[in-house]
Amino acid sequence: MRVNTVGRMRLAAILSEAWRNSRSGASHGVLLWLVLSFLTIGLTTADALATRAAVEEALDYRAAGAAIATIEAVGAIDGTSCDAIASVDGVAAAGALRPAAGPLLPSATPGSSLPAYEATPAFTRLLGSSGAHGAVLSRVAADRLGLRTGDVLTLSSGAALTIAGVYEWPEDGRRPGLGYAAVVPALANGAFDECWATTWPQSAQLVTLLRSTAMPSSAESASAPVLSTVNSTFGAEFHGGDRHLSRPTRFAPLAALVAAAFSVAIAVRSRRLALSSARHHGVRRADVMAVVGAETAWVMVPVAIAAVAAATLVGASAPADGGAVFEAGLRVLAGTSTGAFLGAAVAAASIRANGLLSAFTER
Repeated sequence: MRVNTVGRMRLAAILSEAWRNSRSGASHGVLLWLVLSFLTIGLTTADALATRAAVEEALDYRAAGAAIATIEAVGAIDGTSCDAIASVDGVAAAGALRPAAGPLLPSATPGSSLPAYEATPAFTRLLGSSGAHGAVLSRVAADRLGLRTGDVLTLSSGAALTIAGVYEWPEDGRRPGLGYAAVVPALANGAFDECWATTWPQSAQLVTLLRSTAMPSSAESASAPVLSTVNSTFGAEFHGGDRHLSRPTRFAPLAALVAAAFSVAIAVRSRRLALSSARHHGVRRADVMAVVGAETAWVMVPVAIAAVAAATLVGASAPADGGAVFEAGLRVLAGTSTGAFLGAAVAAASIRANGLLSAFTER
């Protein structure tokens, strides 16, 4: 460190000194940049990828219908009560379902029938369709009949049904029956066989709400209500959140903080002869800390740019909730930044004016 005057250094002098030290290599800026970049980008990418994996697991769980809870009681489900569940805070969708009186007989396929169900108007949201004002077909049925949203399905009886939507029902473990079927809207004020509802995040309250849809007078003569999920192969409860909280990379920000603090502290301590000389010539401890802090800032700027770019790249490739992935990456950057400045401050503060002799002899 060059010493021009004794006493308090002005901001311009601090920045100028930090820039000269960085440009000359006295601050070990290039080495620190390499170390901190490798550390931060590696941990940022690792934790962002782990977070993205958790997001994708949650999406797969919901896409498979595993988050849709059901209660079945033949002829004992109150459709109005079931639809009302959707108005409860946290409930994304709810609706009641029952088999139709008979299958549909499309005029385009004489001799073949299409299984049909009746559902309350809100039920189609559970199928991923907004067709509340018409029939919805499964993808298999729509393809076989050559129909799409907006088309009209003509029946052999002469009646016609407007196709309000098409829903996906792959064979991924979800309950059978709706893979090749038509769901026709019906008035909610009647008895149904099932009530479906979904919340996210999952809530234990949903079971109580589903039980409340069973009509006592009808349930007494019907079979006991059965609680289940649309796709039980994924489990009744989603534990991906717990697995994410216990992921190995959860300590990435702390690891970045500790590693950065030690790296910068070692780099500063390696300059103790020059810094002790400056202190010996009257440079205040606060000014030494300010110069070292400014040198650290020069290093952290490109490190931060690279880390943000890595977090953005991983977050942008996430299927959804890229913000959570990006945030995970920024936590690592925050750890690195905090550790770097903490290490610089502690190491610079430990430089003493009377340590010049010991610093020289330790060389």
